[in-house]
Amino acid sequence: MSEEMKKSICKSRAYGETAEKTAEMHGCTVSEVNEVWDSMKETIIEYKEFFSEMGV
Repeated sequence: MSEEMKKSICKSRAYGETAEKTAEMHGCTVSEVNEVWDSMKETIIEYKEFFSEMGV
C-alpha cells in the first residue's frame, strides 16, 4: 500500500467515515483500514485539526 493511499485512508477517518466505507472507496479490506488507522493515529489527529481550522 502506497503512502498516498495511507494518507487518504487517514483523511477518511478524520472526516468521520466508517472503516467499511473507507475500505470500499480504497479497494482494500476493513482490516487493512483499521491497521492504518491504528498505526497512524498522530496523522489522523493532524488532519482533524487541519480540517477543523479550515471549517470542515
